[in-house]
Amino acid sequence: FAGQRAVSRNAGMGDDAQPAQVLAAARAGQPRAATAIQQAGTALGRVLAGVVTTIDVPLIIVGDQLAQLDTELLEPLRAELGARLMHDRTDPPVVTLLAGSQRHTLTGGAHQVLQRLVDDPIRWTTPTRQS
Repeated sequence: FAGQRAVSRNAGMGDDAQPAQVLAAARAGQPRAATAIQQAGTALGRVLAGVVTTIDVPLIIVGDQLAQLDTELLEPLRAELGARLMHDRTDPPVVTLLAGSQRHTLTGGAHQVLQRLVDDPIRWTTPTRQS
């Protein structure tokens, strides 16, 4: 549901339509395109909720092709995260878009992990005890 080809196919625009074209169609009032983007956001939110629950990711960067789907993708993604994450969570992840190079998305994610190490190195070096 969330890949570029799946979104364009579900929008009724064939496998080769770019996300920006699907977004333009949705904004022009084509309901099939709007539904395809909404379904992609919801599916991505479901998957990311599992990831966030498992490894407590503080920042989610949607980049590359999917970032072109703008807030039309982010709104259902955030709604799904909110519905699926534990309600006692004090710091929900920040979800943002980064259009452009896939390399920027990967670099930004790696930087966030490294920043957590710099902020609290003892946490990363203390062995955990298993019962």
